[in-house]
Amino acid sequence: ERPLNEVISPIIQILWMIGGVIFIALVMSLLFGFLVERQVVKPIEVLGNKALQIGAGSFNQRVEMNRNDELGQLAEAFNLMGEQLKSSFDRLSLENVERKRAESKMRDSEENFRLISETSLDTIYRLDREGNIVFINDAGAQMYGYALEEITNMAFSVLMSKKQLPEGQRIEIG
Repeated sequence: ERPLNEVISPIIQILWMIGGVIFIALVMSLLFGFLVERQVVKPIEVLGNKALQIGAGSFNQRVEMNRNDELGQLAEAFNLMGEQLKSSFDRLSLENVERKRAESKMRDSEENFRLISETSLDTIYRLDREGNIVFINDAGAQMYGYALEEITNMAFSVLMSKKQLPEGQRIEIG
């Protein structure tokens, strides 16, 4: 029989070796985790934060990533997308201003026409391509003896055949 110390000593050495390997593996995995976090997770967090800022309307956001890998390509695509969004937003804003200006002019023009047609003592009318009355003012309807609802969509030729035209006067439709 061997003394207990001789039997336990190699087992203790093996346990120390296993503990050392586990410690080295733990340190290496912590270093690897730190590198992954620094090289992958942080850049993705930066992109996510910039995306939230663009989503909130701050279109001048840029991601500065001097990398030649997929994250660098993603950052370049992100910056291009931001520039295109800003350009589109600026164009749409300008178009919206122009549209509002045109709508305002149209309302003013419609109001002017309405005032003129309502206050004019002369007949003001508009025909469609088939010669039907699509608009006539009150003075015109009264002159021909019709209510507005009756005369609207009536053929102009029917209306004129009921009214005696002076000799030599001709009505052209078209």
